[in-house]
Amino acid sequence: MNRVFAVFGFVFAGLLTPPVHEPLFALEPLHSSDALALWFVSLGIALFGVILWRTKRAWLAKLSLLVFALLAAELGSRVVIAHFTYWPREKLAALGRATYPDLLAYQPHPFLQFTGRPDRILRGNAALSSTTPFNREGFPGRSVPRPKPTGTRRVVCLGGSTTASGYPELLAEWFAEHAADQRFECINLAHGFYDSTHSVVNFTLNAVDYEPDYVVVHHGWNDGRAARNAASYRGDHSHVLKAFAPPTFADWLPIRASVVYRFLRFRLTGNAGWSYLDAALLQPVHNHQDVDLQPALTTFERNLRTIVDLALLRGITPVLATLPHSTAADVPFAQNRPDLPKFAAVIRTLAAEYGDRVVFVDLDIELTGQNELYQDLAHMHVPGRTRKAAMIGKALLAHIAR
Repeated sequence: MNRVFAVFGFVFAGLLTPPVHEPLFALEPLHSSDALALWFVSLGIALFGVILWRTKRAWLAKLSLLVFALLAAELGSRVVIAHFTYWPREKLAALGRATYPDLLAYQPHPFLQFTGRPDRILRGNAALSSTTPFNREGFPGRSVPRPKPTGTRRVVCLGGSTTASGYPELLAEWFAEHAADQRFECINLAHGFYDSTHSVVNFTLNAVDYEPDYVVVHHGWNDGRAARNAASYRGDHSHVLKAFAPPTFADWLPIRASVVYRFLRFRLTGNAGWSYLDAALLQPVHNHQDVDLQPALTTFERNLRTIVDLALLRGITPVLATLPHSTAADVPFAQNRPDLPKFAAVIRTLAAEYGDRVVFVDLDIELTGQNELYQDLAHMHVPGRTRKAAMIGKALLAHIAR
């Protein structure tokens, strides 16, 4: 019997070698530390097989039965998850990825709270996942030298995930097609999670250095987060935001080693600590009922007015764009829908006050309710982002023509 189990040991040793394990069982490419660990584990199991082959001790057979049963359960689960399902594959891969500090897509910033890690590709986010890495400035899209080339019109785009998800790149393509006689550069300075407070800092520290002709401000969702913990409200949003500090996991080793453990832990503890960007950036919620949107709307108006005034002082034309959204009842984040029209109303009021000194694009009026364009409450599929880019592009060309 021991020799039978020894044969199983040699089989498992082969299956755990990285060249075999990665294509068959890994949920994503192996981290270098995991590959090294697998070589050692494979060698250890092979040596265990040799010991089994040479001994008749019954307790070793019982031990090998337990070890190989656990290995079979783990590898079998990995085959099913890796090759026959999308969820929980992507979810479990993201949970494992959160235990590797060097794989995190974001890094702390002394003034902006966080930016992307240059050359790091964001994976596992339905709205923001990309095939291209963050640029050397830590933002989506290609790197652009800050000095503006002669004869170029620059458009800097500020916002949260509804900007970071890619309409600025589509805007550049739209200009190339519809204004081929002019040179435009569109620069994406947005990140998921950024609200208007981030954008005030971002405009001051980054946007102005690109010498833009236009700055597009596209907000109206993330600022609603500041309505929480209303009794301790602060205009800098520090009552809900904190310095960037990714969570750590005391059980990081079994999380990395076993998808079965990951799945059970997730089912038992929910999303607590797993959504690492939320955990890295948000203060604990003290009271879910302590919510008041009005202070957040007041700060939103102040922040947009600050960007507009500073832009006008520098000869930059502000572009105020409302946030369109789905009206479908069952989309993700539907609970935030009542807030969005209130932030859009603030933008419309500011646009009316500043008149011809700003460009106003009411995306909300034109695109809200066209539910086929949305993947959740306000993140759009590519056709929706293309429509958004075209509306902004037409408004800017009309302003140039005037």
